[in-house]
Amino acid sequence: MVKQRPVKPAAKLSLPKVKKVNKKLLSGEASLEHTTVFVDDDVWCSVYESGMGVPKGQVKKRTNEVSCSVEWQVTVWTMQPDMEVVSEMKEICLLVIILRNEVVKTLGKSLEAFVQRATRDKRAYVILEGVPSPKILTPCTSANIVSVRCSPSQAATADVLRTLTQYVAKAPYKAHAYDPKVYSEVSPGLIYHRMLSTISGLGPAAIRALTDAHPSLHSLLALYATDSISEADKRLVFQDIPLDDTRKLGPALSTAIYYAFTVGSLSPA
Repeated sequence: MVKQRPVKPAAKLSLPKVKKVNKKLLSGEASLEHTTVFVDDDVWCSVYESGMGVPKGQVKKRTNEVSCSVEWQVTVWTMQPDMEVVSEMKEICLLVIILRNEVVKTLGKSLEAFVQRATRDKRAYVILEGVPSPKILTPCTSANIVSVRCSPSQAATADVLRTLTQYVAKAPYKAHAYDPKVYSEVSPGLIYHRMLSTISGLGPAAIRALTDAHPSLHSLLALYATDSISEADKRLVFQDIPLDDTRKLGPALSTAIYYAFTVGSLSPA
């Protein structure tokens, strides 16, 4: 008779904990040291390796989900209500698409379709590197494009990417500023704030504007549950909320908020 071996219980997965509070990590001062930049094979160049502002070896070449793109990964250090410090790996859903002149020529009339397909689920910056006519994307109607920038060279593109890398590295800490008073207890307002801050691109100004309009999670969900508003209108209900004198929340973020609180994702299932 063969004896059955006892089945070992599966090991519990846990995030690495840091016992001693490190304010430098919690404030985001060391965020660039924990940021990795992935540059797609199609647009890789040696200039980017030393021009991003992150430590050597943290600018890496790989095949990204979207060709001609740059993506980031950041280790975010946060303070939990039990006063434990944990690290969380987060993929930043800010996308940069670099369109060089040769790529624009190759895509030809399919350029607009390529950009719309690439930016379907993510907010994106488009950099036109060495493209003689910046009006090439004028007919493009993708609502997710944040801006289109012209760059005369790879070095100039690296400067833009360095600025965006600093923004991406710091962004989570602006929403999770270290404040022992805030993290000393759990409240519905704190949970609501944290839920909003997990939506990529939703910074402090946007969160303040949204919580001013709907100060509680109950208020937000009640709006989305209203039968008299169509689903299309619910997706865009926050697009005109002002962030400052010149900027509004926009359709891309309004849609991301809708899907985050209705299907639990930044895009439809």
